[in-house]
Amino acid sequence: MFRTRGCLWVAWLVAGCSRAAPPAPPAAAAWSPVTVDSRFLPDVTLPPRATVPPPGGSYALRFQLGQRVEHHFRLEQRVVDNRRPAPEPVRVEALLALRGSGDGRARVSLEGIQTFVPENPRPLDVPPAELAVLTEDGPSGPPSSQTVLVQVLFPLPQSPLRVGEAEVVPVRLPVSGAAVATGSQHIRLERLVRDGPRTLAELHVELRVDAPTARLTGRGVYAFDVEKRAFVDGAAAFLLETGDPDAGVPRVSHDNFFRYRELTATAP
Repeated sequence: MFRTRGCLWVAWLVAGCSRAAPPAPPAAAAWSPVTVDSRFLPDVTLPPRATVPPPGGSYALRFQLGQRVEHHFRLEQRVVDNRRPAPEPVRVEALLALRGSGDGRARVSLEGIQTFVPENPRPLDVPPAELAVLTEDGPSGPPSSQTVLVQVLFPLPQSPLRVGEAEVVPVRLPVSGAAVATGSQHIRLERLVRDGPRTLAELHVELRVDAPTARLTGRGVYAFDVEKRAFVDGAAAFLLETGDPDAGVPRVSHDNFFRYRELTATAP
């Protein structure tokens, strides 16, 4: 668990954090690889799938929210407090739900949340949490811990990509008071793969936010159904370090991992 701008984060699964007006988006800068010293990096993998030769053209890697849709995923998360010697991870299991009403927006929520703490023999039930409203361009509204989580779960490039192309999109992380740290998410269409009759786009993503009181770095891989325009599965590891020793707030570091897979998808 960790605090960022007064919010208690339990594996990112919280609601009701304070918010601030978003700053102007930064200019896209040259990208350099991110160093992610996470113990979970070996787990950032997708199921083995055969590569498909790209037929040419670009792909719109966005949810199709112009009609009523529902997508359900089984989410697993592990979080380690790096202040503890040889810590065991806290595990979280939940249903990740995306429900689109057909107006170009969808609500993203977590349901059936259970937290498994090493010191407690029984799982802890957590109330459902609505994370954000998602548009085809990404989470809408002011930056919050929830919108960052949705952006990590569903990395959406703003423009169609060809195989081998990448795009850098801004990430805004609330840190302290009314401050918002701005970073970048680098999304690359690595290859096309075959999953039964489906063609999936495999995305490789790197995340970086640097600020005096917070640092977020991560790496993930995702599979996106290019015909149905929906995510199929994903895995990511990321480190969040917070604190301000000059203000008497000790620095803390949390190592995070998540994996999700598609359960059901419905559309008229």
